[in-house]
Amino acid sequence: MQLSDIRVLVACEYSGIVRDAFARLGCYAISCDLLPSDQPGNHYQGDVFDIINDGFDLMVAHPPCIYLSSCFGSYARFSDRVFKRLQAAEFFMKLYSSDIPYICIENPRGVMSALFCQWDQEVYPYYFGDPWKKRTCLWLKNLPLLRFTGNVVEPGYSLTDKYNDSYRRSRFSPAIAEQMAVQWTDFILENNC
Repeated sequence: MQLSDIRVLVACEYSGIVRDAFARLGCYAISCDLLPSDQPGNHYQGDVFDIINDGFDLMVAHPPCIYLSSCFGSYARFSDRVFKRLQAAEFFMKLYSSDIPYICIENPRGVMSALFCQWDQEVYPYYFGDPWKKRTCLWLKNLPLLRFTGNVVEPGYSLTDKYNDSYRRSRFSPAIAEQMAVQWTDFILENNC
């Protein structure tokens, strides 16, 4: 197996940040979201379950966190939101339970720790050189923990402080994406010689 043989699905991503990190290494990488991609590149606009069984080796998924996050708790007493939380949890588990050999699901702290299991790793962009704070939890299936780079910088600001709109705050860290691509493709190649 070589880099060009590794097939990567980036679920629930329209920004292309993670997709492009893997593509730059030479992997076949495709992002998938209900929204069109705002960056040129290999993107499927539609339901991720239309393509999830297309022979991918690795999936990095970013399921919407609005109903899964801890901040949802203050609204949980509204029955329609409870139903949406259950739907979101079911979507998360369907992604995690897919037949793709290597899986990472990214989300903030929230209900999945109680309904499923504690996340495997908690990272911040500043662990990898991006100068901001944004707690990111990773649920990993057959993947190692990310090793922090020597580029750790003090966080300058929180993305919540910097941006008012949720789309810009929800963007994934390019530095974390780069380390996912480098470290996990190395791991896959070592384990599939």
